[in-house]
Amino acid sequence: MRDLKLTFVLPNLSIGGAELHFLNLANYYSGSFKKINVLYFLENDNGDYKKKFDRSISFNKINSKGFIGSIFSYSKYFNERTPDIILVSMYMDAVSLIVARLLSDHKPKIIINGSAHFSSLIKNSENKVIRFLLKPLAKIFYPLADFFICQSIGLKNDVEDVLKLSPLKLSTIYNAILEKNVDYSTPKNLSHQWFQASSSNSFKLIIAGRLDAQKGIVEFIDIFKKLKKNENIQLLIMGEGDEKQRIEEQIRINYLDNDVEIIPFQNNFHAFIERSDLMVVNSFYEGLNNMIVHALATGTSVISRNCPSGPSEVLEDGKFGRLVALGDDNGMIKMIKDEIRAPAFKKEDLIERSKDFLTEACGEAYKKIFQKCVDQKNN
Repeated sequence: MRDLKLTFVLPNLSIGGAELHFLNLANYYSGSFKKINVLYFLENDNGDYKKKFDRSISFNKINSKGFIGSIFSYSKYFNERTPDIILVSMYMDAVSLIVARLLSDHKPKIIINGSAHFSSLIKNSENKVIRFLLKPLAKIFYPLADFFICQSIGLKNDVEDVLKLSPLKLSTIYNAILEKNVDYSTPKNLSHQWFQASSSNSFKLIIAGRLDAQKGIVEFIDIFKKLKKNENIQLLIMGEGDEKQRIEEQIRINYLDNDVEIIPFQNNFHAFIERSDLMVVNSFYEGLNNMIVHALATGTSVISRNCPSGPSEVLEDGKFGRLVALGDDNGMIKMIKDEIRAPAFKKEDLIERSKDFLTEACGEAYKKIFQKCVDQKNN
């Protein structure tokens, strides 16, 4: 791989599932490729995410806006930087990249790393381009991609069913989530008032990740309000995103300001998860959900919606965490109450399960795909 140039394409430089996955892969490959580059549109934080990359990794910002503009920017990048392999996480960006390659003199290999359950994304998206154009565009252009890597078996089954892609170009590889030989379960001191020794002995829930509509956080506030009537609980929401204002409004109108708090994503997020009693995932759909794995690594119990796709695979159909059907709010309430009364899982079992999601295993599996694509004749 040392003679190849690898490019990761991300919409934003900020913390999220796909972003952490690509960060871990990029750092794992540092020194293994001739050049590693990150191509992005926006930097949404104060630079913390960017600082986590190895110093050998370079960054290029795409200044063009819109679908057409991005195509010409990608084409220019291909011809000037001559990357050998492109790894992209977002579905519409994948279409733009494939079209750009058709227009370019330089023809890199393009590998799509699906970041969400494809048909659920289309069904639930408020973006009209994604809702009405993504599927027909994907059917036309995705067969021209060199490979499609799925985060979960559920995502792979969905892509096979909806897009009819060749099985020879499809594979399931779990995300690069955890570092080898790192103990994420060691308790650490936190300055946050809820985790001080003098704080109330409340049962602490945590939701962590991007604040998007798909995560169902606004809807969970209603569930939390019902729980709060009879339980001594607090909810910490850690993340950033477009839904922040709606979540804050829901907290305010339900008079939950003292019991629910939103904080930005933290560099030491594992410490917050480890100190919490329960992680909740209320998503309508996922690709895999990296945060469930992070919770398992800290030994923190998880209750998740059994949404398409990912959570049931990570939790092995309830063996390592509780699963609640979509729409069953009463079931969610009962399971949280049960967890408050008696935790259902042993910490050491959760930690052991998390080891199936090490960066090393993922990185080596991706390398095989990269080599397979490079060995094929150019398009």
